[in-house]
Amino acid sequence: MQGGGRVHGPDTDLNSYRSELGSLLGIAVGVKCLSDSFGGGAFTFTNACENLEAVKKLNAWRSSIQPSWKSVDLITQLLDVWEMHGGLPLAKHVYGHQDDKRISPLSLIEHLNLKMDALTKRIAISRLISFLVLLIPAPSALAQFQ
Repeated sequence: MQGGGRVHGPDTDLNSYRSELGSLLGIAVGVKCLSDSFGGGAFTFTNACENLEAVKKLNAWRSSIQPSWKSVDLITQLLDVWEMHGGLPLAKHVYGHQDDKRISPLSLIEHLNLKMDALTKRIAISRLISFLVLLIPAPSALAQFQ
């Protein structure tokens, strides 16, 4: 399962934190669909992320949420999805490519995080190229200006 693209929101709120929250929301929705396909029921799920603040939001208490938080729309949606299917995300912070903080070889989950980061970059570049191709006029369209 893979996905990618822009995480919509206010221009002032577009940052890596929002992107990580968008990824966590996508994972939660995907897990919910899989859970529903297998009859539902309570379960736990390890959810790793390199953005420590995003990881903290996975298990946030709804009563602690402040409207002033950045990306509060994604945080509340994320909590709603986990509540809907009775899943418990086991939040795990990973360092992955943050080499200056590494003190040991990468774990399996950190390797997976690096692969997902690379996949996300490929998807973003592919979409950017597709968008740019749409902006470039065809040679036949340029001929009328010569």
